[in-house]
Amino acid sequence: MKKVKTKEKFECVDLNVALDKIKKWSSERRLLEVCGFLGFKNGEYKLLLCENISQKPSEYFAINPVDYLNFIEEYNMICVFHSHVKGNEEASQFDVSMSENCCIPFMVYSLNTKKFSIYSPRNNDVDKDLLQNVIDAI
Repeated sequence: MKKVKTKEKFECVDLNVALDKIKKWSSERRLLEVCGFLGFKNGEYKLLLCENISQKPSEYFAINPVDYLNFIEEYNMICVFHSHVKGNEEASQFDVSMSENCCIPFMVYSLNTKKFSIYSPRNNDVDKDLLQNVIDAI
């Protein structure tokens, strides 16, 4: 399975434009789960599309921890995003476990339903207002 080898960044002031970019990246790479981060800084939403380093990128995603550390150093993290190649937009048990372990919300985009969902862990370290803006937008 071909993996995304390069990281892509995207910035915009309109959250809906950022969500559309996630949809576009997901549709362009339909055979694997795309993954990355949604953040905020200086009035702009920031997206970073990361390489899916999972051994089975059509079924799961994994992100290099260095990408995470670099992102949170520069931006206010809102959530991790990824696509579901199969099934709906609901967080899988794996997604729930990882979100809980990382204390970061996970946003899922389903290629089948064309919908988003967000799983927010019991304890999370993100700005509640920024997260609520995303929840309201999806």
